[in-house]
Parts: sequence; structure tokens; C-alpha cells
Amino acid sequence: MPIGRSFLRGCLRGPFASLLLGVALLAAPPLRADDPPAKPAVARDLGDAFQKGPIGLQAEVIRKGARLPLFQVPVLRYQDRVEVSLSGEAFDPRVTQADWTLIVVFLPRTVAPTERGVVELRLKRKGEAMVAAPFTAPYDAIPMFFLVPDTGGRRKILTDLSAHLEAFRAICLKLSDLTEQRAHADRFLAGLDTIRKDQSPASYDAAVFNFLKAYGGQVSQDFQVFLARNSASNLEKFQFLTREFTRTNLLSPNAGDGSVSLQGQSVSGPLRPASAYVAIAFDLVQIFQNLWPGHQFQYVPALARDFDGAHAQLWYGDWIHTTGEVRGALVFSPCRWTDADPPAFTFDLPPEGSLLQPFGRLQIHARTQGNLPFALYGHGWQLVLEGPKGTPLAPLPLAPSPDRQAFVIMPGPAQEALRRADLLAVKARIEGAWGFDPVTTPPVDLPAGLDPAWVPTAEERSHFMLGQGCAFRLPAPWAACVGRVIFHPAGGAGSSLEAELKAQADGSRLATFKALAGTAGPGTLDLLLSGASQPALRVPLALLPPLPVVDHVEVHQGEATLRVVGSHLREARACVLGGVTFAPGQRTPEGWTFLNAQKAIPGEAGDLLQGELRLGDDRTLPLQDVPLLPPRPQIGIVQVIPEHPARGLALSADRPLIPPDEPVLVSVLPGRKGAYPFGRKPQLLFRSSEDPATILPLPARHLRMVGRGQRLLANLKLSDLFGASGAGHLEIQVSDAKAGASAWVPLQPLFLELPEVKDLRLEGAGARLEGPALETIEAVAASPAGPWMPFSFGFTEGLETGGTPAPATDGALFLRLYGWPDLVVRLQGPPPPKAAAPSPVPGTVALPAVPRVAPVKGPEAPKAPTVEAPRVPAAPAPAKGGPPEPH
Repeated sequence: MPIGRSFLRGCLRGPFASLLLGVALLAAPPLRADDPPAKPAVARDLGDAFQKGPIGLQAEVIRKGARLPLFQVPVLRYQDRVEVSLSGEAFDPRVTQADWTLIVVFLPRTVAPTERGVVELRLKRKGEAMVAAPFTAPYDAIPMFFLVPDTGGRRKILTDLSAHLEAFRAICLKLSDLTEQRAHADRFLAGLDTIRKDQSPASYDAAVFNFLKAYGGQVSQDFQVFLARNSASNLEKFQFLTREFTRTNLLSPNAGDGSVSLQGQSVSGPLRPASAYVAIAFDLVQIFQNLWPGHQFQYVPALARDFDGAHAQLWYGDWIHTTGEVRGALVFSPCRWTDADPPAFTFDLPPEGSLLQPFGRLQIHARTQGNLPFALYGHGWQLVLEGPKGTPLAPLPLAPSPDRQAFVIMPGPAQEALRRADLLAVKARIEGAWGFDPVTTPPVDLPAGLDPAWVPTAEERSHFMLGQGCAFRLPAPWAACVGRVIFHPAGGAGSSLEAELKAQADGSRLATFKALAGTAGPGTLDLLLSGASQPALRVPLALLPPLPVVDHVEVHQGEATLRVVGSHLREARACVLGGVTFAPGQRTPEGWTFLNAQKAIPGEAGDLLQGELRLGDDRTLPLQDVPLLPPRPQIGIVQVIPEHPARGLALSADRPLIPPDEPVLVSVLPGRKGAYPFGRKPQLLFRSSEDPATILPLPARHLRMVGRGQRLLANLKLSDLFGASGAGHLEIQVSDAKAGASAWVPLQPLFLELPEVKDLRLEGAGARLEGPALETIEAVAASPAGPWMPFSFGFTEGLETGGTPAPATDGALFLRLYGWPDLVVRLQGPPPPKAAAPSPVPGTVALPAVPRVAPVKGPEAPKAPTVEAPRVPAAPAPAKGGPPEPH
């Protein structure tokens, strides 16, 4: 919806409580360039004439050949020459033929004006303007102008002045104050117009935000006026500001073709817009009732605005009809006695200020009890700069910000040239004029760039690491020149990181990086001046890995190994403890080990050791008061003894096999001579080598010490710890709260669920297994090398049974179990029966074998043995079930 079709409602901020400000725009669509100009309607009376729009005013003061707009002259001096001309639709001859008189009253500082201090001038038409004859100030005074639409007003005005001089002075002051506020609004609009409109929306919004911050509390009033004066073509560029002012006094009605009326109420009735343009409607009656109670004659105040050099426009409310010989007078007064003398002041940069910051502020301090340079009469303000050796630089234009008691540095080519000049400091002074009088402040030294020798301190560098926040202190005075601080990793190794800048009480600034993320490595810290896109200072800087976090250090008496538990320990290159240096070893689930192949830590248990972790980037992490623990338990011989014999046929493998539900006795002997160095009851811990993170302690009731602490016995079933499905390869550890823990030692047996085979018998060319539990068998073979035959089973008379290949000659059959593809289990069955000897042939006699005589050393040869003839027995009857056994 175009801004031109919206309306605004608000109250003018400031000390004028009696002033009601409403801003409205009639909803008629804007004229196009090709539309023919509208013909002015003939006014029925003077009131109708003044509804045609504001009065154009051009007024100049000439002093000693120099010219200034009337509104930039605080006081007319003796013999100042004034030229005034008026224009506008109210003076159009097609609208009205009224005679117009300009009455000028010269008000001295304290006394009433004299007869020669009141000048009556008939306006004469000159082209489209109504021109008054030039006139001269008869003495030092402030002028009060009355525009009267007929003759005879001079006497009435003089009468009222004599009776109500102080009230007229108050009217002059009020009108001057209102005019000055309007001038500030115009300056605000002019400054806003200097912001480039061809930027991206985000850049434009940021520039406008900086501008608003510079103007402070003046923004609400001034920017509402600005929005009303900039219609549809600018809407997109001012979206950010529209949103901001929605929270204050901005009203945006729904789109529609209906007319929009001014919202508000005065003591004289509803307010109405004074022209077909954006207008400011004043509660005129309320103003004059406050200033001049009981007065009936109507003086209508006019507010000067839209200043452009000597040109301005007089805006006013409805013309109020009166009785008497004078219908009324339009009043305006541009001057003020309180600002007659030029201001004397000094300035400085606020802690967060910078000459290079667009819309940066210069704080103003009055040198005396006099006025400050923010009134309308100050003009041509600029910051004059000198470089080294007095080299002149382009001055920076300034605009007053009364609410902030400051001047605002307007961005432009001069500020950009200063940014490129690469100067550390400049000498600066504010120059301008107060009316016709020049004004100059004493010069001051101000920072204009960055110190090229600055680098972060060693401590700051050491804290610039991943996972941690870090702050760099930028020293005063040049810290205020910094607009952005960005860390760029080298070679595009990660995303750039930008710091948050915060001013400190001493003028320095902290560039704070929040928890740093990315990849550790080298890079640069870039410092950019305010408003710049390229860095003014680039400092090499490394983003460090995280500093190790040490939870605890475990070191035992007599050992050359220690363990550090914590995080980010990979960066440690050495550990020094008790004067002994240890090199990094392996990372284990319990922490990082550090080794010394030649020397153990000296000392006795209970000693407190001091040391440090040394990192690869020369950082160190202190280790303080690390207790030296007693000698760590060592495990020597470990036996695992099943309490019951194996069920069924024997099973074996390359290591002992024990079902997890089999009760076992675990015997653990110490690895050192003597007893375990326990100070309290020990713990026996179990874990699976396949899941080392899961550690299961054996309940204390299953443990006992024998042999005066030289043997640890444990009675248990592994299924109570790991479940009935099997535990696989297990490791044990002996630990104690005082002496620490031993190394993990593997148990020789393999704990797993085993089949139970009762019988293996030959069947045809193969064999058959039979037993109560065969379901864990996956495959069978006659040789450990295969080939493997899948095993399937069924039930016979309540037992599981299945066919297999014929076992080996020694009765062995080889099994593979589910879940253990690399394990070959040997099942030892009964050996097969031996083959029977052949029967003798009937009628033959079996002769005994001739014994072989071993040679005997010596001279005699052995005698040949004698062989006894055998007897031939009768053939016996064959034995049942097979051939007869030979005798």
C-alpha cells in the first residue's frame, strides 16, 4: 500500500505541550506527468483563499554586502536591509483581489517598540509574487511579521502591542521555536536523502538504522513527516523504518478508495487539513488561549518550513473570521533574542564515536552559560581536518542533533577520502557561522585510523581456541575507528567468524568472539574501519585447538606409566610430572597413557606431584597436586576351573570352552611377590573384549581372599553377569579404591553356549548325533578344514538328533556353532570298532613266528633259537555275532 495513501497521527515531542500535531494526506491519487493542470477555483471569501495552500516566502537580510536567509539571522542589527516577497495560490489574482499589507514590528530586547519601529508595507504584484519594498532595521531588534488582508491593521496591532507587549514577545519565541523544530525536521530529511538508494535492502536498512541512532529522540516526529512526504516510489526502500514506526505513532489504514481525513480534535472543533498537500494542523485557539487569555482578536500563527536557502513556506491552520475593522493577521517571527550572541563550545568524540563512522557523533560542550550551536541560525557547519604537518584534508559536513547535544558527521566523499588516507590521527576543529558571525572551536586531536603496530597479547592469542569464547581489547583512542573485526581461516579452511564490538568506559573496545567453531589452523584477524569493505589492518592469528580438559591423573608408585583422563588430550605432546617427562602413548577407554621407558616417578604413595601438559603449539596446562597412588595391583596367574565335568561327549577347541551357565571358580594370583596391596576390599571386574565400554563388577559376596591376601577367589556363573546367550572372550581387572586398578587381563576360556551331545554313532556311510541340545550347531565336517555340511536336526524319543558325515578314524567330528564362524569345535566320539582278523583255513596249522634276535656285541655269535612245534587244536564253533577270536 503506498505511503501516500496512509495517514499519520502523533504528538510533537518537546516542551510545547499545547501543540497538537496531526499529519494527513488527502487520498486523491497523485497527478501523472501527462495530466493537464487543474484550473484553480475562484474563492468565495478570504477564508476560502487561504485554503488553497501554503504561502511561499523569500526573505533575505543584507549586511555589509553579505546576504543570508532571514531564518539564519538571530537578530537584526541596526541598518540591516531586509527584502521580502510572498507567493502562493492565496495571492493568485484569479482567486482573490484582496489588498495585502505586510506590517513589521521591530521588538527591542527589553522596551516597547517606538513609532519608527513599526513599518507598514503595501504588497505589490510582481509576476506571480507579492513583493514588499525593502526596509531597514531602525535599531537592533527581532522582527515580527503580520500579513493583513486589508488596510487599517497597523493601528490595531500597535494598540495590542502596547497593552500586551510580553504576550507578543511570547508569541515570537513560540513561533521561533516551532520554526526551528521544523528546520531540524528538514535537516533530518536532507540527511536521510543522502543515503544511497541503490544499495541492497539489508545494506540500506543498516545505513538508515545508523542514521536514526545518530538523531535519537528527534526521530519520531521528524521521520513521520518524512514518510508523509515520500510516497509510493519510496515505499520499498523505507520498509524497515515503516516497521519501526508502527510501534510508535504510525497508523496504516487498509487500502481503499475512500478519502482519508485528519484524525484529531481541538477546542475549536475537528481538525481539518489546511491544503491539498501534506499539512501540519495546529490547535490555534489553544495556543493563543494559553499565551493570551481572554483575547478576542485573532492572530493566526504561521509556521515556516521546507527551507531552501532564502526560500521557505508558511503553513497555517484555518483562517478564523473575526469582527472589527481588521479581519485577522497571519503572524510569523523568525528571530530570537536568546540566540543573539554566537555560541562558544568545545567538542569531543564519545567513547564509541569515530570520524569514519557514517553518522558518527561529535559531542558538544558549552564553554559558558550561553547557547549551543543547534539553533536554526547556525549554518555551514563542517569539521575542518589537518593531517601530519598541517596538511589540509577535505572537511566533513556536519548536521546538528539537538536531542543528543551533538553534531552528526554526514557520510559522503570527504569521509571516504579520510578513510582511504590511512592516517592514525588528525587535528580537527568545527567551523561554521552564526548568522553573519563566523564560529570556530579550538582544535583537538582525534583518531582517524588504526595503529599498524597493534597485535593481540600473548594471553589473548592463547585463548583464541575452538569451543571457547575470546575477547581482544582494542586500545583507545583508535578503537572507536574500528567498524568490524573478522577472523578469516587461511585457504578457505572454514567459515569466517565476526566479533561483537563493545565500547568500554576507558575508551577501548572489546572485540568478543563467542564460542568458536570451525577448524583449528592459521588465519588472519582483519580489522575494518567503519563503513569500509576492505581491512585496514590484517594480523596473522591461529585458531588453536581446544585446550585439554584434565579430569584426573592416575599415577602409581614405582611405575613408568601414567594415565590422564579428560578431553581434547590429543594435542598433548608430553606430560611432565614429578620432574619426569612422559611421552604420549595410546588412547584407551580409560584415558590417554603416557610412557617413560627409562625412569619411574620417584616418591612414596601419598606424595603430591606437580607438573604440566605440554601442547604442540607451545601452550602448557598446569597439573597441580596430583597424588602419587600406591603400587597398582598386578594380575599374575589366572585359572578358570569348572565346578562340574562336561555334560555329554567332550568338546574342545584351540582354547577351553565353558558354557556361561556353568559354575566356575576363578583364581587370581598377584603379579608381584607377596599379597595384593589392597587398602580396602577389592573388586573383580569383567568385560567383553568386543564391548570394552561395558564393565560389570562381580558382587562382593562372590569374592574372597585366601592365603593372607595372596590369592583372590571368585565363585560365579558368567550367565549371571552377561546373560545365558554367552559372553565370548572375557577380560578381568582387579581394582581397589586406594591402590587403583590393574591392567585388563584376558581369560583363557571362551564362554559360549555349547551343544550337549550324548551319542555319536555310525549309520550307513555317515553318522548320527543325538543329545538334549543340538540347536547351536550350524555345520559339521569330518575334518577341521571341511568340507562343511549344514546341520539340521529333528526329535526322536524326546532327544534332538541329526545326520552328519562319518567321523574321522579316531572318532572325532568337527562342529561350527552359530555366531562363531571362525571357531572350530572338536567333538570326540567313541572310536569306531576295529576290523576283525581273518579266520584260518581248515586243515592248516599256524606256525608261530620266528623271533627276531637282536645282535649282541662281543666275540661269540648267538645260538639259533629252538622252535617248538605247535599243537593243532580242533576248530571251535564260531562265536555269536562275529568270527572267532584268534588264540
